[in-house]
Amino acid sequence: MSSDSSPPSITFPQRLVSACCGALLTSLLVTPLDVVKVRQQAAGIAKHITPTVLAPGCSHYQYCNGLTDVMCSKANCTWFQQRIPNVSTTTSSAQLPKTTLGLMTWLVRNEGVLALWSGLPP
Repeated sequence: MSSDSSPPSITFPQRLVSACCGALLTSLLVTPLDVVKVRQQAAGIAKHITPTVLAPGCSHYQYCNGLTDVMCSKANCTWFQQRIPNVSTTTSSAQLPKTTLGLMTWLVRNEGVLALWSGLPP
């Protein structure tokens, strides 16, 4: 065995197939973890936002998308009313499991196995 032997070169099609396989495998393995992370974040945000949105003393909704703030009258703003979840029918954050594995199990039981890959494009 000589010390000046070079490693075999990889052709462009081989690199392309290797990169595609790696990206596909990463997407399939990481997407369930990302779905669980987003659900946990949404549950944490919901417990802070819901009382503000449903406050009977407020006459306006305030919406911020990161660029602008919008104030909308509750009486005339059907767009917001359609998007506010009904608190009595949604799962509260206290009912959701706290661990990643627990939330994965909960998602599979309540929404099916494909819910773990709901973040992948169609």
